[in-house]
Amino acid sequence: MLTHHWHTTLGDAVAVAKQQGRPILSLRLLGRLDEELSCANSRFFRTTLYPDARVSRMLAERFVLHWQSVRPVPIITIDFGDGRTFQRTITGNSAHLILDPLGHPVDALPGLFDAPTFVRLASAAADLATADPTPPRLVAWHRARRESLVRAWGAEVGSTPRTCAASRPSATTPPGPSSPPPARAPPCPATSARSPAAFRRRARRVPSP
Repeated sequence: MLTHHWHTTLGDAVAVAKQQGRPILSLRLLGRLDEELSCANSRFFRTTLYPDARVSRMLAERFVLHWQSVRPVPIITIDFGDGRTFQRTITGNSAHLILDPLGHPVDALPGLFDAPTFVRLASAAADLATADPTPPRLVAWHRARRESLVRAWGAEVGSTPRTCAASRPSATTPPGPSSPPPARAPPCPATSARSPAAFRRRARRVPSP
């Protein structure tokens, strides 16, 4: 059961957001948020995340709420052969989009979060969404967030990450024929030996006992 008012039409949410000067929290999901068999992620949101007192207060005080079904959720039915059946969803994907009062995207929070992390990230994006998020300001904000995540990841795995090539500004003038080759930048976290992707690749190569 939903404990807050959610708009199901983005145009209606934008009209209210403009009137109230609030950002929009827009959930994109498989299935319908108001149905029991929506995707697994949205069931977690509906039953655990949104009822949390900290999250509930943030949703009520800071956002205009909207949800949109991207496509029907896959459902499987198991027949036990004795008249009994069991029906459940078999997958779930979701993303919370933070939009400014005009409906323009500011940030996206994909997947699942615990309550404190969700409040922290959504509140930070709400602050930006209500503070005239011009394109240069958005770029600077996301670049700073990315560098913070890189540092946090380095601290977690016990290394000191350096700025990778993707986060360095490109040169304003191309090198001439006699210019020395530029120094090779370290790989980005997504491809480095200590990145989550690298750990997953190594895990897949470990033979099962």
